[in-house]
Amino acid sequence: AGVAKAAIEKLKLAAVEHGFLLPEDKTGFEKFRAPERPQYALVASLDNISHLRRAVAELLDEKHAKLEVYTEKKMENVSSVHDLPHHAILDRGRLIGFWEYDTEKAKIVWAALEKAPAKLHDAIERTEAFVRDQLGDARSFSLDSPESRGPRIAALKKLA
Repeated sequence: AGVAKAAIEKLKLAAVEHGFLLPEDKTGFEKFRAPERPQYALVASLDNISHLRRAVAELLDEKHAKLEVYTEKKMENVSSVHDLPHHAILDRGRLIGFWEYDTEKAKIVWAALEKAPAKLHDAIERTEAFVRDQLGDARSFSLDSPESRGPRIAALKKLA
């Protein structure tokens, strides 16, 4: 820990609310405002917006904090999990839904945490075509398989 602290001190990092930045990045970071219009992104469960933080609750709107999700063979409160239980649907950095790829049907199975606008459907269709035509599958980790994904897909269908 001492070596890491010494290395960080040499960088003269600027403190911000949830960590540190290079001094030349601080002004731009503080001026940033989220776009007014939705910016939908279907990302993998290992996407850096969540994976490096390991705090799903930080991505949630408070009103969704008590949502129960399927994780590793049981239901848990989404606010208490460290890692995303499914791939994520994000809007401007907020978790607004979950998705999995059903290889048998070549379709994305998804659930939004609120009523889904038409533009979200468009983003899902684009991602579905990409996964189907370019990737063939969307695993959440190396040992994930269409068979092991079955319970997660079933849980998502119930959530929808």
